[in-house]
Amino acid sequence: MFFILKLFFFPNYLKEIPSDQSKSEYVGNELIERSLNTNDE
Repeated sequence: MFFILKLFFFPNYLKEIPSDQSKSEYVGNELIERSLNTNDE
C-alpha cells in the first residue's frame, strides 16, 4: 500500500540532480527557503 501512495504523493525530486554534492545543496536550499516562507505568513 505504501508503494502505491509513494508513487502518487511523494515524487522523487532528486532524480534529476546528478551528484551527491548537488543533491545536498538542493535539500539545504529547500529547507532554508521553506523555513523562510513559513516565517513570512
